[in-house]
Amino acid sequence: MAADRLDAPMSTQMEMMTAALITGLVAAAIGIGIVWSMMRKKREAKARTLRAKAEQILRQARSRAHRSITDAELETRQEGLQARHETAEEVERVKATLVDEQMRLAAIEERNLLESKELDDQFKLLKEKRKVADALKQTNRNKRREAESLARKEFAILQQKAGATADEVKARLAEAFVARTRAHWSDRLRNLDTELTPELERVAKRIVGISIGRYRKLPDMPRLSSYVPLGPNDLAWFHGEGAAILTQLEEETGVKQILQDEEENIKLDSPNGPAKELCRRTLAKLLALDKTKRQSFQLPVFVSAAKKKLFGEIHNLGLTAFRRLDVKPPKDEIVDLVGRLAYRTSYAQNQYHHSLEAGMLAGLMAEELNMDPRIARRAGLLHDIGKALTHEIEGSHALIGAEIARKAGESEEVVNAIGSHHNDMPATSPYSPIVTAADAASGARPGARRELMEAYVDRIGDLERAAASFKGVSNVYAIQAGRELRILVNEKQVSDDRAKRLASEIASKISDELTFPGQIKVTVIRETSAEAVAR
Repeated sequence: MAADRLDAPMSTQMEMMTAALITGLVAAAIGIGIVWSMMRKKREAKARTLRAKAEQILRQARSRAHRSITDAELETRQEGLQARHETAEEVERVKATLVDEQMRLAAIEERNLLESKELDDQFKLLKEKRKVADALKQTNRNKRREAESLARKEFAILQQKAGATADEVKARLAEAFVARTRAHWSDRLRNLDTELTPELERVAKRIVGISIGRYRKLPDMPRLSSYVPLGPNDLAWFHGEGAAILTQLEEETGVKQILQDEEENIKLDSPNGPAKELCRRTLAKLLALDKTKRQSFQLPVFVSAAKKKLFGEIHNLGLTAFRRLDVKPPKDEIVDLVGRLAYRTSYAQNQYHHSLEAGMLAGLMAEELNMDPRIARRAGLLHDIGKALTHEIEGSHALIGAEIARKAGESEEVVNAIGSHHNDMPATSPYSPIVTAADAASGARPGARRELMEAYVDRIGDLERAAASFKGVSNVYAIQAGRELRILVNEKQVSDDRAKRLASEIASKISDELTFPGQIKVTVIRETSAEAVAR
């Protein structure tokens, strides 16, 4: 019971708390409902206000849009009216232009019609004139035939009276014209010789003299020899055991060896200078060996090595020549040809030494004439390169050298100077006479060349006989060791103009038929004498 009493108040308390909690919740719910109702009313009032403002803004926007549309329509109407007005004015202007153009075209058409009518009239007139011209042509043809017939008859009568045909008369006239022309130019040449030659010769001698005076002579190169001296026992060895070696050496080098018993030497016979030098070196090496070692001498091996060494020396000689003259070396082919001249002689003068000398003299002469000395030195050095190939190629060494230089890319001035230094081609380069003079000075200096007495006598005799073979020549004298030929002619058989041509003809014959060093001056002397007898 006591427990029941204790539980009764607690149950009442719980009920009271529950009732209070429910009452609070109901009151809160009522409060929330009131607040929410008030907020909704406030939102509705704000929404009505915003709708009112939006309607007012919309009405204002519609009002402004209506005014803008009205203004745009008015402006568009005004622009359309203005454009219509301007278009109408332009149309009027175009109409006026078209009217003017139509009037101009009408005037042109009328003018063309008039011109066409005039052309038709002129064409008719030309047709009439052509008919008249054709008739005149026919008349002229007929008259020409008649004239030609009369001319043939008169020509036949003239030929009969003259006793000669037309070709003969033409030939006589041509001969007379040639004779007059020759006489005229002979007088001109004689006057030129009288007026200019002494002065030109004086200037040329002065330039050559100054150049030779400035020239510093090169040391003489050792003369080449075509003989290999033998010891007392070597000759017998070559006739016996060494005969096969000589035969093999000839096959290897192309040089013929001739044993000369009386002189006790071997003569080397070949136009190829480097080959002769190769053969000489081989024989010298062979002779330096003991007889026991000569049979084991490896000839092909030594010849191959000596050949390689020799051509290396030849190339270096060529380069040395260009360096000494201070000119740029050309292609190796030309350099080797210059070097090969060291084993080529002309009347015992070494051609390598001669080419160097001619190059130096040519450069000095060019300096005196205010010309390019390097071109002159180059042409002087190369002027005889054709001589290195005369044993392989037929023809003048000057023309051979000119062709090789042209193929190697040398300038035309140098090529012409090479080809014309013996008058084998016309001299067109200003350096040609310089090279010719330098070549002559180098070959003609004392001690430069030599020849045997028998050869000298034969050469002098050939010169005199060549000149004496021409008609009208009375006496011939070779002077200055055969470097000048003086010819006396009969004044009754040779005229003044014929004397001029005779000198050129004799010089040409000597150049074509004879071989000689340097140059030969041909002088024809015609003396006119008058006689009278007093009684």
